[in-house]
Amino acid sequence: MAAIRARTDGAAGALVEMDRSERDALAALLDHLEPMAARSPRVTPPAYPDEEQLEAEYRHLTGPDLEAARTLAIATMRRTIQEDGPATALAPAEVEAWLRGLNALRIALADEIGIESDGWEEAVPPEAHARPPYAALHALGWIQEELLAVVPVVAGPATG
Repeated sequence: MAAIRARTDGAAGALVEMDRSERDALAALLDHLEPMAARSPRVTPPAYPDEEQLEAEYRHLTGPDLEAARTLAIATMRRTIQEDGPATALAPAEVEAWLRGLNALRIALADEIGIESDGWEEAVPPEAHARPPYAALHALGWIQEELLAVVPVVAGPATG
């Protein structure tokens, strides 16, 4: 069974342990969800929803970079889960890429199945949580939570 823990070699980052079937399942999820993430408006929500001209300028200036960052994050996930061996050591930049990719994939999947707000878990019958697509959403969330638990989030400078 998958495990995510701090690296044991003293380096920063995380160690992701998955057997081949878990890696293959995650790769299949990436294949399925990546196109959804590319077209989901919730993955890159508007910065200026009430200002059409500002929003168009924002999209023009940032759109390609945001898309490239998402594409690179998912490519990093794909590359690292294909590595041989039961465990993959992720450097801090790779952990960040995984977190970015997982976030985009989870948002796209939630968008696809109609989840619009917190509290959706109670609205879904308990038996549905163990079946696709809800099980996939839970699995991606678990990976994200585990990565955040072992790798401290670096905060920017304090303001105020």
